[in-house]
Amino acid sequence: MFKVLKKSVDELEENSLDGVFGLYRFYVGEQEIIVINDGFIGLPLSLLAANAPAEDVLELVQSHGLGAEFAKLPIGVVLIRTGNRLVLLDTGTGKSDFARDMFGDYIGGLLPTLELIGVSPQAITDVIFSHAHGDHLWGTSSDGQLVYPNAQHYLPQLEWEDLHRKDIPEFAVPFIEFARNQLQPLVANDGQLAFYGDEDEMVPGIQAVATPGHSAGHHALIIESSGQRLLLPFDILGHPILHLRHPEWFMRVDQIPDLAVATRQQLLTRAANEKIPVLIHHFPFPGLGHVVRDGDAYRYIPTS
Repeated sequence: MFKVLKKSVDELEENSLDGVFGLYRFYVGEQEIIVINDGFIGLPLSLLAANAPAEDVLELVQSHGLGAEFAKLPIGVVLIRTGNRLVLLDTGTGKSDFARDMFGDYIGGLLPTLELIGVSPQAITDVIFSHAHGDHLWGTSSDGQLVYPNAQHYLPQLEWEDLHRKDIPEFAVPFIEFARNQLQPLVANDGQLAFYGDEDEMVPGIQAVATPGHSAGHHALIIESSGQRLLLPFDILGHPILHLRHPEWFMRVDQIPDLAVATRQQLLTRAANEKIPVLIHHFPFPGLGHVVRDGDAYRYIPTS
């Protein structure tokens, strides 16, 4: 896995820092939403559509003018200013050697961007993890010290249990161990790590939606304020074309593929039927838009 992702980044044509980092600000009711680009990762299309015929994937991406081998996916991290709280949704990749070996060098934009907008790590009051994968959790601590030392951190209960199960596949052991290490300072600080599940409201106006499959305890979030809503699917939707035109195509990194597909179909149906705006972690930055029906499939319409 290390070599696959690193090779993908190295072979992408846009192999520079131009346009990698940035931010986008908007409001949901009274809540200020700031999307921060932590960087980007490169993934082979074969990883994003593991059960799809290669010729079908090629035809689809070429019909949309996209590259035929690799996808360049931003890593969006969301900061929410609500009342007197500053809430971070996930912590990005961090900039450890382990993360660089996994994802390449074009990562780690979260902290510099927070500094740019005048937000210190000490000012973050809450961190809500969607799940425990590397581009969502590895920025939690550095050299054994919490990056956001004053924040209450929230992790799905099922993710915590999955991180500590006994039957971890051998290939996943290094990633699981690194995730545990990143969380260890929270464990040492009794009470600074809390667990949540479906429909829990960790912060007023931010509610969890259980969306298992990509990982055992993956959760989406619904933000609601003054009658406005926003849906954050995180990694249930990995690619703006592949997974909307073919929700039945799963990713090689989906832990429970059949469940991931079912969850994706349910979430797409909800977003389209209820006309909820979506903010999607790996879609072209900033990932804000709508999901609409398109025949038997769906289409993503970016807001900007």
